[in-house]
Amino acid sequence: MSYFIVFQNKSYEEEKRGGYLWATKSTKNGRSIYHWSKKRN
Repeated sequence: MSYFIVFQNKSYEEEKRGGYLWATKSTKNGRSIYHWSKKRN
């Protein structure tokens, strides 16, 4: 079983209304974020 800790800030209200969690795939300068680039076994 996997667990994820989610920190919400500016997008919280929109996510709550939409019933989803949002996670960016890259930083503002275009670099990959670890949780999207990590290889899964």
